[in-house]
Amino acid sequence: EEEQTCLIQLIDLARNIVHTINEATRQAEAEQRLTQIKVGLRVRRPSIRRHSSRVPQIVPDDATLLFEGQVDLIKAPPIPPAQCQLFLFSNALVITRKRNTPDGEEEYTLVDRPIPLHMLHMEKVSRLSSLRTVYQQASILSSIRRQFSHSGSYGSTHSRRRRFHRRWSSNRQAVSDVISVPSDDSLSISLTIHTISGLKIRHRIKTIQQKIKRTTSKTVPLPEKSASFSFNRNQTTPLLQKSATYPSRANSPHMMRSRLLQISHMADPNLHYVFECPSVENRLSWTSKIRSVLPNPSYEPFALEALCATSNYSSLHSVNGKYATGCGTIWCSLSFITPNGRGVIALGTRYGVWVASDDGSEPFKQILPHNCHQLELFNSRILIVRGNSPNRVLGGILIDHIYPSSSPQLSIFSPHIDLSVHSKNFEIIEKSGVIHFAVGTLRGDPILCYLRRRRTGSFRLGLLFYRADNTFATPWFKKFKEYKPLFIQPSELKIIHDYAFILSRSEGVEKVDLSSWVLNSNTTSAFQHIKYSYRIDLPSSHQLSSNYTVDDPALITVGYVSLSQPKTGLICSGKSAFPVADANADLLQEIEFESEAKTVAVCYPYLIIFSTHVIEIRHLETAALVQAIPGKKIRYLYTCQNNPRSHVIHLSMLHPDQDQTKVHLLYLKEPIVFDKDE
Repeated sequence: EEEQTCLIQLIDLARNIVHTINEATRQAEAEQRLTQIKVGLRVRRPSIRRHSSRVPQIVPDDATLLFEGQVDLIKAPPIPPAQCQLFLFSNALVITRKRNTPDGEEEYTLVDRPIPLHMLHMEKVSRLSSLRTVYQQASILSSIRRQFSHSGSYGSTHSRRRRFHRRWSSNRQAVSDVISVPSDDSLSISLTIHTISGLKIRHRIKTIQQKIKRTTSKTVPLPEKSASFSFNRNQTTPLLQKSATYPSRANSPHMMRSRLLQISHMADPNLHYVFECPSVENRLSWTSKIRSVLPNPSYEPFALEALCATSNYSSLHSVNGKYATGCGTIWCSLSFITPNGRGVIALGTRYGVWVASDDGSEPFKQILPHNCHQLELFNSRILIVRGNSPNRVLGGILIDHIYPSSSPQLSIFSPHIDLSVHSKNFEIIEKSGVIHFAVGTLRGDPILCYLRRRRTGSFRLGLLFYRADNTFATPWFKKFKEYKPLFIQPSELKIIHDYAFILSRSEGVEKVDLSSWVLNSNTTSAFQHIKYSYRIDLPSSHQLSSNYTVDDPALITVGYVSLSQPKTGLICSGKSAFPVADANADLLQEIEFESEAKTVAVCYPYLIIFSTHVIEIRHLETAALVQAIPGKKIRYLYTCQNNPRSHVIHLSMLHPDQDQTKVHLLYLKEPIVFDKDE
């Protein structure tokens, strides 16, 4: 028994040794394969951005190879499919073209930029059923159009009209005799006017489809090529040569779709690929592998919640409920608390300012008719409104006029209240030319700043102080002074920690020290920019001259955001974010975006990038992509910081299936704590 026990232990030990050796061999082979891919990876397309084309960024040191294989990239006919090598790493999906060098080495050339797993999206195969039919019909119609345009009888319109009038004047009697005879096919063909009717097009399509079916049934595809694409080299007609590249209906209805794999990039709708796998099992393997590594939404840091909606069709009527306002295009939004403690959301839209309770208990009502493009709450009492028409007016309305605090039962939603009264209570602050404004504090006192365009074309920064009286008999604000910015074309304005930040998309950011400006304005008559302001520019390689504009988003400044460290921030272009700080502060690293940024926001420790098609969320310290939320026509609206759930961001998003544009709340979830076994 002891010998048997020892023998069993030796067998178990041998099995463990074999398992360890096999595991070490597998890891060594995986590392060797990963090194081989890194060495053979090439970037030859100039359209791929320079920073994203570095091999350490495409395949970092901590990345592992999960799956790889050869598939056929299907393109729009008549371009034949191209064989590609797919690599599924733990961080991204890489699409390459394999090539063997004369030295016997393998090179993998990037087809396009890698797709991060957070940006990876798989389309359903059922949506591809009509893809080839549309391509086939479009090609057949274009071929028919080309054939008719190239024929001698189907000449130019001018020559055909001259020929018709000449024959009509010489043979009027003969033509009248022909017309008097009952028409048949022979007579219609004898006429000189050639037209394309629906019956002729359908007959031509049917004839071409029959020829395609005959040619593809006689053609045997090569073993290494796709069975769905065949080409008859013996056919001499250009039309049939182009149409023969389409799959026939006899051999591709279900088998073809079951092998298709469609992958798209959330940030770029132009980056979508349709692959044909060698077999159904291979396509299922790719699908299962990709789904197993896609991020789990339950563990992502941010959540999206619908708040209200507006219909996309032109409608001014209001419907009860949370998801219907009928107020047109939403430009901005604002959440505030009434004197009675009610939560209210205000929408600045194409048809004016609309307000309603944020819990959906009451319908939206219009309080101002102005085409509102910006909303802010000043001192918890005044709703500041910037209109876009007719003269970019800046004004305000008291919250007490919207929701009277004296009588809780009386509000603008009472049937006895005339909404035109609220337009009369609209106080004009600046009557024309305001392109942007911001509210903030200067050494604890509330202030209002605005950017105004003068009739001469120059711009001014205005500073207004709030009059601290409760009667509101006098004007609400007192203008202190106006300042001429350094920039020729400023567009936005922010107030952060006693500083005004003026943004220009083509020139950068100007930082104005409001405290120094106010204190020294009485001592110096001539204003000198060097005393109170300085410029924050993109790096020299990303700067854009103010004389001209280009469409490259990497050269356009889209925003400036402050960070938790004092006097530290990020200046953001359409493709990257660059740290800006004093010499003694710890600089962060440059953060590159996958999407084309339109606006940026910070909800520490995350940087949120808003683009048209996706919301990209990155960690500020590691620059890692942690979440991506897809959408259509995404527009950043507002950030509320004084909220129990930390930062709450308002954004609008188009829902084409419902024909609505909804306003959503984007907020940070509670942190997830994982228990660690000691």
